[in-house]
Amino acid sequence: MAQAALDARQATLEKLQAGARKEEVDQARALVAEVEAERQRLVKEFERARQLRRQNLNSQSDYDVALAARNESDARLASARAKLEMALAGSRDEDIAVAAAELRGAEAQAAQARTRLADTDIRAPAGGVIITRAVEPGAILAAGATVLTLSLESPVWVRTYVSEPHLGQVREGMQVTVLTDGGARLPGQIGYISPDAEFTPKAVQTPELRTDLVYRLRVVVEDPRRVLRRGMPVTVALQPEAVASGD
Repeated sequence: MAQAALDARQATLEKLQAGARKEEVDQARALVAEVEAERQRLVKEFERARQLRRQNLNSQSDYDVALAARNESDARLASARAKLEMALAGSRDEDIAVAAAELRGAEAQAAQARTRLADTDIRAPAGGVIITRAVEPGAILAAGATVLTLSLESPVWVRTYVSEPHLGQVREGMQVTVLTDGGARLPGQIGYISPDAEFTPKAVQTPELRTDLVYRLRVVVEDPRRVLRRGMPVTVALQPEAVASGD
């Protein structure tokens, strides 16, 4: 509906800007010519009626009828000429300004409608596999609500942990090797090191168990053959002397 209203406003503005069509102008000219010819006939009849009245050869009513017919033809001619002038002059600037303002309003409404329609189209940031569906089709959702859970196909990354004593041996950008239980060896790179330590178990936070602190890492893996699967346990070899387990 918003697009239809926009098209109607656009057509109205273009019509006002274009002015009268040639056919309309020609029709107005023809009407003026027709009324002028009729007026000339009525003027002649009125002159005859006036002469006869002076000679007392007709009645006062005949004279009045001829006079009224002539006056009516004068009014019709003035109206026809005014319509012709309007057709030649085109639309008024005020009417065009009003139509332009209405068009801008219709454009804003159409843009808002297109935005709302686009918001109903769910697009994934990248290719992946849908893991869970939070709602069914046709449900009404609030802004920001979760609809689907998507597992991205690329990049593939592994969440792993490194103990506090080995934290100084890793850095972002370091090349590592990811080992699967099936014997696959995949190259990877440390892309993220958490700034916050985590206890294992988290409920134990005594000074004697500070060696249980671990830091979460994210390793981006080159997996063109798609060996890795979601939740698969792997081993990440950071350096020959430092190995961290993860999944």
